[in-house]
Amino acid sequence: MTGVDGLQLRFPGTWWQIPLADPVAARESARALIVQAVGRADQHAQLRAELRRSLDLAMTEARSIDARRFAIAREIVPDIPIPAFLSIVDSTTELTAAASTEPGVVLDLFLAGLAHAAPATAATPAPDAAPAGPAERFAVGPSQVARRVRYRTVPADGEAPQITNLIVEFWMTVPGQKRVVLLVFTSPAAELVQPLLNLFGAIVASARWPENR
Repeated sequence: MTGVDGLQLRFPGTWWQIPLADPVAARESARALIVQAVGRADQHAQLRAELRRSLDLAMTEARSIDARRFAIAREIVPDIPIPAFLSIVDSTTELTAAASTEPGVVLDLFLAGLAHAAPATAATPAPDAAPAGPAERFAVGPSQVARRVRYRTVPADGEAPQITNLIVEFWMTVPGQKRVVLLVFTSPAAELVQPLLNLFGAIVASARWPENR
C-alpha cells in the first residue's frame, strides 16, 4: 500500500473515524458522536447544535479537498474537551518533473508549485495567535514534511457565535515516490494554538509507512 492507505499514525487519547464516502453514514456517525459526547438532555441542546455546526463545517471542508480519511478527537486529555479534526488527502498527481524520488527534491518541487497557487481561503489571524508564515520544513523518518498554519473565521449564524478555526496543513512526501500526502488538522479552539501545534506535530511525527515500521 502507498499514500493515504499505507500511512500509519498514532493518536493520543480517543479519536472517532467518520466514513466520508457515504453522506448518510457520515451524518449518522456524527450524530452518534454528539450524543455520546453530551447526551440527549434538553439543557444541552445548544451545545449539541454548536457541536453539530462544527462537525458539519469540518466534514464539508474535508470533502472539499477530497479527503480519504477523516478523524475527530473525542478525548485527548482526560475530562478536558479539546475539539480537533483531521483530514488526510492522497495526492492524485505524480510530480514527474522531480529529478528523483529523493524526498527533499520532491518537496522542493511541490512547494514551488504551492507558492504560485492561490490560497483556498483568506487567512484571518485569531487574537493573540502566532501569525501565519511560510511553510516550515522537517524530517519524519524517510519523509520530508512542510507545515503551514492558517486561520479561518466563520461568521456568526443565529445564536451560534463567530468561530475562528485554526488550520494546520502538513504535506508529507511518500517514500520512494514523487508524491505527497496532505494532513489537515482543524480546531475551533484557535486560542490554544501552541498546545495544538505541539499535539498535531506529535501525531505527524508518529507517521510510519509499511516499509518503515
